[in-house]
Amino acid sequence: MGADRSILLGIGSGVHIRRVLGLILLFAVLSGCAAGKVPAVRPSEGAGGGTAFVYLKPFPREADRFFFSIERVSARREDGQEIPFLVNLKEIEGRHLKRERLLAQADLPPGRYLGLSFTVGKATLETEEGRADLRVPQEPVRIDFSFSLRKGQALVLSMAVLYADSIQEGFFFSPVVSLAIPAKPNPALTGFVSSRDGNVVTVFDKLSGEVAGILPAGRNPSGMVLDPRGMKAYVAITGEDSIGVINILSSSSIDVFRLRSGDRPQELALTPDGATLVVANSGSRTVSLLAPPSLTELSRITVGEGPRSVVVDASGKKAFVFNTLSDSISVIDIPSRTVFATIPTDPRPLRGQLNHKGERLYIIHENSPLLTVLDPLSLAVVKRAFVGGGVIGLRVGSAIEQIYLSKRRGDRVEVYDPVSFSPRYVLATGGEVSYMTMDEEENTLVLVMPEEKSIKAVNPISRTTILEIDLGAEPYWVSLMGER
Repeated sequence: MGADRSILLGIGSGVHIRRVLGLILLFAVLSGCAAGKVPAVRPSEGAGGGTAFVYLKPFPREADRFFFSIERVSARREDGQEIPFLVNLKEIEGRHLKRERLLAQADLPPGRYLGLSFTVGKATLETEEGRADLRVPQEPVRIDFSFSLRKGQALVLSMAVLYADSIQEGFFFSPVVSLAIPAKPNPALTGFVSSRDGNVVTVFDKLSGEVAGILPAGRNPSGMVLDPRGMKAYVAITGEDSIGVINILSSSSIDVFRLRSGDRPQELALTPDGATLVVANSGSRTVSLLAPPSLTELSRITVGEGPRSVVVDASGKKAFVFNTLSDSISVIDIPSRTVFATIPTDPRPLRGQLNHKGERLYIIHENSPLLTVLDPLSLAVVKRAFVGGGVIGLRVGSAIEQIYLSKRRGDRVEVYDPVSFSPRYVLATGGEVSYMTMDEEENTLVLVMPEEKSIKAVNPISRTTILEIDLGAEPYWVSLMGER
C-alpha cells in the first residue's frame, strides 16, 4: 500500500533512532504472536483524547531465524511526557510474522507528539551452531516521527522493519524501520469491521489484508450494510440510538442520524435499489424505514419484542424481522409500510438468510438445535433440520449452494448440504465465529472472530486461510465491497 506520509530511518540516522525503530517493530510482531488478552482501547471513553494504533508489516523470508522481545512502548509529547501503550504481543518470531500484525495501541491526550520510544528485551538468531544471543540497545530507543491527535480521532501508524540493515556485524540488533500513515484503499476493495467493545469501525483492504484506517463510531457500533451505488456504508450505533454514515470513497465518517431515545438499533438491511434502509430497533420493539441519503424516517412500525436482525428479499418489497425475545418473525410489506404477517418460531430466533434464488429462507435460533427453512412466498415451513445447539453464525453460499454454520464456543464452521442437511465437511477456524459474510468476487468466506479479536477470510473450496486481520477490540460485524 502507498502512504500519505512516511519516514525512513537508516543506519546513518544514529544508534538511538535505530534502537527505537527496532523496539517499534518488536511491538508490532509481539502483538501478532502473543496469546495474552489486551483490554480494548475506547476512543470515546478516553480523557477527551484520541487513539493511536501501530501495525507491523510482515517480515521477509530471511528473517525466519530471528527472534526478539519488547518490554515497553510509549508516545513522546512535546512537553517531554511519555505515555505508555498497551502492548498486544510481547514476543516476535520472524517465521511467524507473515502478515500485518497489531503491535500496540494507546488512548492519548490530544496534542502534538514527537514520536515513540521503545525498550527491547532480548534478541536471538538461529545459526548452524544453535540459537545465539544478540546484543541489544541498553537504553530506550527513541524514534522521531511527529504526529498530532485531535479529540475523538483515531490514528493508524504502519511500520516495516528493514531486517537486513538491522543486524549489525552479525551480533548486534540495531533496528532500522520505516513508518507511514497508510493510504486509503481502492474503494472497490474496501471492507469495514465494527467493534462494539472498542467503539470503532476499522477500514481495511480486502486483498492485502492491511488496515487502512480506524474511525471512531460512537458507543457500541453494531450491524452494517453497504450501498455500492451511493458509495455509503451505514452503521447501527446501538449505544447512541443513531445510524452512522461512512463515505466509502474517502473512508471517512460523514454524518450521524439520530433515532429516538431507547431505540438501540441493532442490525439493518438495504433494499436492492438503495431507496429504503430497514433498521431493527432492539430497544423499542420497532423497525424504522429510512430514506437514504438524508435518512429521513419514512415510517416506524411496531413489531415483536427484541427485534435483532432483518433480511430484505431481492424484490425489495418484503422484510423479515427476527424478534428474538418474542419468538417470532414479523414480515413487513415495505411499499405499504405495514406488518402483514407474524410467524411463530422456535425459541429466540437470531437471524436468517435467503438463498441466491430467493426461494428459501434459512433461520437459526439461540435456544433450539433445529434450523428452520421457510418458503418466503407462502410463509410456510418447508423443513426443520437438526444441526445441534448453540448455532450463532449462518451464511448461505451462492456459487455453490451450501449452508455454513458456526456455534458458540466452537472452533470450526460446519458445511451442510441444503437439501439433505447432511454435513459435507468442516472448516477449522481456531476460534469462535460469531458472524460470517461471503465475498462473491474473491470467493472467500469472511469470518468474525471476537475471542481472537480478528477477522479471517477462508477459501471454502481449498479450505485455506487467505488472510487474517488483527483488531484492537472484539469485532461484531464485517461488510465489504463485493459481498452478497
